[in-house]
Amino acid sequence: MKSISCFFTAMMALFIISCKNDKAEEQGKTLGPLYVSNEKPGPGDSLHIIYTTEKKDPKAYYYYAVNDNFYPADIPVKNVSGKWEGALRIPDSATAITFAFKTDSEFDSNNKQGFVLPLYTDEGELLKGTLASMASYYESYYAKSHGVEMEKDSSVALFKQEFAKHPDILNIWDKTYARILYKKDEEEGKKWIEEYMAAYETGEELTDKDYSTLVAMHNIMGNDSVAEALTEKAIADYPKGTIAKNKLSRTFYNEKDITKREALFKEYAASFNDTNGKNFMLYILAKEYADRGDYETFTTYADQISEESRDKTSLYNSVAWKLAEEGKDLDFAAEMSKKSLDIIESLRQGAGDKPDYLSESQYRENLDGSYRMYADTYALILFKQGQVKEAVKYQEEAIGEGKSPEVNERYVQFLLASENYGTAKEKAEEFIREGVSTEKIKEYLKSAYTENKGSDEGFDIYLSGLEKVARAKILEEVKKNMLDEEAPAFSLKNLDGDDVSLSSMKGKVVILDFWATWCGPCKSSFPGMQKAVTKYEDDPGVEFLFIDTWEGDKPKARLKKVKDFIDQNQYTFHVLLDTPVSEGSREFDIVDKYGVEGIPTKVIIGPEGRINFRSVGYSGNNEKLVEELDIMIELLQS
Repeated sequence: MKSISCFFTAMMALFIISCKNDKAEEQGKTLGPLYVSNEKPGPGDSLHIIYTTEKKDPKAYYYYAVNDNFYPADIPVKNVSGKWEGALRIPDSATAITFAFKTDSEFDSNNKQGFVLPLYTDEGELLKGTLASMASYYESYYAKSHGVEMEKDSSVALFKQEFAKHPDILNIWDKTYARILYKKDEEEGKKWIEEYMAAYETGEELTDKDYSTLVAMHNIMGNDSVAEALTEKAIADYPKGTIAKNKLSRTFYNEKDITKREALFKEYAASFNDTNGKNFMLYILAKEYADRGDYETFTTYADQISEESRDKTSLYNSVAWKLAEEGKDLDFAAEMSKKSLDIIESLRQGAGDKPDYLSESQYRENLDGSYRMYADTYALILFKQGQVKEAVKYQEEAIGEGKSPEVNERYVQFLLASENYGTAKEKAEEFIREGVSTEKIKEYLKSAYTENKGSDEGFDIYLSGLEKVARAKILEEVKKNMLDEEAPAFSLKNLDGDDVSLSSMKGKVVILDFWATWCGPCKSSFPGMQKAVTKYEDDPGVEFLFIDTWEGDKPKARLKKVKDFIDQNQYTFHVLLDTPVSEGSREFDIVDKYGVEGIPTKVIIGPEGRINFRSVGYSGNNEKLVEELDIMIELLQS
């Protein structure tokens, strides 16, 4: 084995030498655990990388930027003497490059710095646009998903360096830079935007792109009425332009009358050659007719969606799932569900093109995940049709790695219904031990246990042992993710108009839950959060604060919407209202100060006033949510 490793290393060394492209001798560069063979790589260059980690089987990717667009690609890596080695060629069109390394579901953030490389010319000078592309990456979804966190000043500084050297590319980045600068410093951003827009006041005829820029700039500053007036003028000047297309799309989306929506779709289809936009509208029209039970018209619209479009499979599954839950029109539901599975399977076999925003392996994983989700739907339909053995077969495909408690629950339920008590007991045990169970799974386990043993004697002790194992796993996971970060101070008004400050809660464990009324996962997590709030309502050392943010309504309408939502659901939450950075702005103060990029996000602050835990998203398991909060609170109070 040693000789094979040495041979591979030697071949990689020869590869590096052969890729010099007649340049002067090049030196490598180290970014934390990553070594890159060329300190100043450029478009078209080949690179050898070495990534050092103690984790097993990392997945390696590179993302190359073309201005502000990022395209991921896989890097095949081999374990050579305990280090992971691979090679790649930088595309000729690239303006910057970043690497990502993932083990299981966790990215290596390189201490939140990421693995970002500028690109260079043959003369060793920074490539035009490379600093702007780096800045764009730091502000992108990709950086946040990779765990990279840079100060906003860093991105702004990179943009300023870029524009100082290459002012001719400002028109590529103007809207992106304006948004980032305004978010960082409203006063500076407003001044820059106004100075930039002054160039358009020359009396010359504005292009469609000019209008798009001006509308975007006014939207950034919250000048909605000015933006709307410019939008109408742009549509008059360019009825087939970008702004006209976007306005018609928004009008369609906001329209509630189905007949008017159909007319808007016909106008859009006749005016714009936009397949994605038409697929989206067809999806909405078809879905509404399905909800009305008009399957003939549903089929008319569904059949027009491009066959390779994921909108089509999503539509079929969505309609089938709703009918499956309601137990209605199961034959039609089965037909739609099977269609979604068949299309995804054809894509898995190579039909259709991979989207640019996914690497090949990410695309395959995405298809596999969709297939499991659609198999879950189909299995439920089969079960309700009385085809229990077939339901078990498809549900077994649906569970995958067993991360979804609800999917696991249905699997155990179907096993019990098929009288497969041994496997039902075995799988229920596994799900409970791994902390991916539900209360129903525990009930099903009792049934399987009783059938296998002939009585339920000893079950409670047996179940308690499994729950202890699960709690130990959650405890280990929670401890591993413990933080020690500054908690930004704030003072916000609650629904009664009273001021509530973080400083007044020193010595308590404070759970901040960032949410919005439009956020589905936020609302799905609230039954679990209500259990946690009720559990700790008499504990003076624990405080739950639900910070409503990213709501687009005006203050009075927003207050009413939030109050109505809380009252209608009878939640006993202490809700605070995040403040927009300025009147009409779409940016909010506290969510920004806490670096929240997606909701729901929970931030747990310890008695010392420091951020000790951060939890993003919702797993779908309320029992686990409450238990994780229990453990966090227990650790911080001990």
